[in-house]
Amino acid sequence: MFGLNYQEFKGMSQWLISGKLGINLPVVKTDVEEVEIVNENLDQIAAFTEYFGEPHLIFAQHAAFPLALTPDLLYRLWQRFFARQRNFNIPWYAVADILLSSFCHAVDRELYEMDRGIRNQLLQLCTERFGQSRLEELSQFLVSYIDSQVNRGESVSSIWQGQRWTALAYTRPELAARQLAESLQEAYGRDDKAELVRLSSLMETLAEPLREYEPLLVILGQGYGGYARGDVAGVENVRRELGKSEVDVGGVLLRVPVALPLQTFSFEVVTVNRKGEEINRVSREAKFFTEDLGNGVILEMVAIPGGTFIMGSPESEEGRLDQESPQHEITLQPFYMSKYPITQEQYQAIIGENPSHFKGRNRPV
Repeated sequence: MFGLNYQEFKGMSQWLISGKLGINLPVVKTDVEEVEIVNENLDQIAAFTEYFGEPHLIFAQHAAFPLALTPDLLYRLWQRFFARQRNFNIPWYAVADILLSSFCHAVDRELYEMDRGIRNQLLQLCTERFGQSRLEELSQFLVSYIDSQVNRGESVSSIWQGQRWTALAYTRPELAARQLAESLQEAYGRDDKAELVRLSSLMETLAEPLREYEPLLVILGQGYGGYARGDVAGVENVRRELGKSEVDVGGVLLRVPVALPLQTFSFEVVTVNRKGEEINRVSREAKFFTEDLGNGVILEMVAIPGGTFIMGSPESEEGRLDQESPQHEITLQPFYMSKYPITQEQYQAIIGENPSHFKGRNRPV
């Protein structure tokens, strides 16, 4: 639901289908929700420790350092820090226990991602127990591992780039901040919205080790992410908060993003009764922008306003499931959605293939 050009739409669609980037729908949480999430994370860590034991928890604290995990990476980490440490007595199969635990979720074949809140809590526990020097050791290990993968001919993907920045953020934050700023500058210069979304998400993840550059770097990330998503209000809020058109981050002069121009269209909202009879009709207006993706595909992207709603169902509701509780308030940021369903013809023109089972050029994907 982002304003993307041909290449970006193709790349973003593939990423969203495979889930490799771990991009989350922007959600704004209240202070109460934040506290509840922290408590849930602590309860989850306590349950993990009770089930597997203290040695597994220590291993999990180290496993939280990389941005993404593979079985090979985690096994190498176990070899480096625990294979010969008899006082910890951590078995090799702890690798599988962690990857298959509730701490992690699979984002691709043999690629896992740890929940951000859990990850931050575990890293805090690791620092409290082993000190800053252990984070530096983990950083050196991760950089060496990445270099070995590249030397073996592995592609320098966005995942490995993110891993390297993770390692640098804890040992050389000024270099990590500068490289992130340079990447933001390049992505914004070529209007690569898919990359801006990825970088803004990564900056939120690295907010803690890059706290020297917070809130400036995080605010900028929100601005660039909002620009890529077409969040006009979000971009304008960032511009007002910064109060300038350019900011210096690690010696890199970054332009504060400017929101996309919007047009207005009118539509009618019709209310009908159970028999399908019209009982009310009112006129409304909405904002949109036109996005030319190339190959004859032009989309009208409509602004969907943010709002707050209650997720879950009351306990008194008939036929409800236990997983529908507790009810809680969720606030979504504004986003953009195509005015009309994406047809199979449009999808194939951009992606190059048609995954639909019920074929039809004008049918939705």
